[in-house]
Amino acid sequence: MSDANRHALFFTPLLGPRRHAEQIGTVDSVKAVWTHNELVNKFGVVVLPLALLASAFDVSYGAIFTLNFCAVIPLASVMNFATDQLSMKTGDALASILHVSFGNFVELCLAILALNDDMFYLTRAFVFGSIITNLLLVLGLSFLVGGIVPFEKNKYQEFDVDNVNVSTGLLSLTFMGFLIPAALNFEFPDKEVQVGVLYCSRVVAVILLLTYGAYLTFNFYTNPHGLRVNPSTRSNENNEGRNLLNRASSLNELGEVRTISSPVAILALLFSSGFIVICCGEIVQTISGLSVETGIPDTFIATILLPILMNAGGHVTAISSALRDRMDFCIRTVIGSSHQVALLIAPLAVCIAWAMDKNLDLNFGIFPTAIMLVTVLVVNAVVADGRSHWFQGLLLVGGHLLVSIGFLFTNDPSKG
Repeated sequence: MSDANRHALFFTPLLGPRRHAEQIGTVDSVKAVWTHNELVNKFGVVVLPLALLASAFDVSYGAIFTLNFCAVIPLASVMNFATDQLSMKTGDALASILHVSFGNFVELCLAILALNDDMFYLTRAFVFGSIITNLLLVLGLSFLVGGIVPFEKNKYQEFDVDNVNVSTGLLSLTFMGFLIPAALNFEFPDKEVQVGVLYCSRVVAVILLLTYGAYLTFNFYTNPHGLRVNPSTRSNENNEGRNLLNRASSLNELGEVRTISSPVAILALLFSSGFIVICCGEIVQTISGLSVETGIPDTFIATILLPILMNAGGHVTAISSALRDRMDFCIRTVIGSSHQVALLIAPLAVCIAWAMDKNLDLNFGIFPTAIMLVTVLVVNAVVADGRSHWFQGLLLVGGHLLVSIGFLFTNDPSKG
C-alpha cells in the first residue's frame, strides 16, 4: 500500500471524503442562520437583551429565571443548527465528537456552574432529571403520539431491536455504576466510609468515560450501520453483507444540504455557547431564590422543570420523528441523549470536581437511585420486542408523572 493510500485510509473516517471547495458566501451563510428558524430567532433577539438587563438590575428571581430560560431556547437552536452544518463537512468521527460536545451543552453548563458554587445536590439533580425525562417523558410521548397519529386500529411501529438492545444494555451498566456509591452510602453510613464513596465515585466516573469512548468507537467506526455482517455474509463469494451495508448507507442519507460556511458555523457556535454560559449561570444563581418565592422545592425545579424546558428542541425532534415513523432515529435521539448525560456529563462533572479539589460523588440517594432502577427495567421491557404502540407510551408518561409528584413533596436527602 502506498503512503498516499495509507494516509487516505486513516484520515477519511475522521475528516470525511474529499469535497470540492465551498462556494457558500458569508452573507448567504448569515442569512441561512437567521432563516433556518426565523420565528425562534426573532424571539431570541427580543428576549436575550431583556434577560441580560434583568440580570443587571434588581428584579424578582422569577423574572430573571424566566427570561434567561427563554433566552437559552433560541441560543440552543442556533447551536444545534451550526453543529449539524459543521458536521456535514467532516467524517463520522469528527461529526460524532461535535454532537457529543454540543449536543447536551446546556446540561453540561448547568452541572458545572452548580458545581462551581458547591451546589452538589443541584448537579446531581440536573443529571438525574435529564435521564428520567428522556427515558420516561420524551420516549413515552414519542410512542404515544406516533401510535395514535394517524389513527389506525391495531397499529404499531417497529425499530431495530439489535441497536436498541446495545443502548439499553449500556443504560443498565450505567445504572450499576450509579448504584454502587448509593448502596455503599446506605449500607455503611459511617463517616469513614464517605471517603470510600467519594473514591469509588471517581473510579466509576473514569470507567464510565472509557465505556462511552468505546461506545462511540462501536457506533461510529466498527459498527456504523449496526449489526448487519456476520461470518457467513462476509466472504467474497457472498455479496449479501456488502449489499446490506450499502442499503444501510443509503438509508442514512437524509438528503441534507449545507447552507452555511464553516467559518460562520464556528462563529455561530462560539456566539451561542458564550451566551448560553451566561444565561445558565443566572439560572443556577436564581434557583434557590425562586424556590423561596414560589414555595416549589429547588430539587423539583432542577429535576423536573429544567430538563423538560432546556432540551425542548431535542424533545420536539424525537416526537416529530415518531410522527414520521422514523422510530430508529427517534429512539437513537432519546436514548443517545440519556447516554451523553449519564456516561459523559455525570462522570465528567465528577472528574472536574476532582481537579478542583471538590468532593462531588455519584451518590444520588436511595430515592432517585430506586427510580432509575425501575426506569431502566421498564424501558428494557418496553423496547425488548422491537415494536411500540400508544399504550406503552401512555405507561411511560404516567411513570414520569408519578416521579414528578414524588419530587414535588421530597427534598434531596444529600442536600446540605
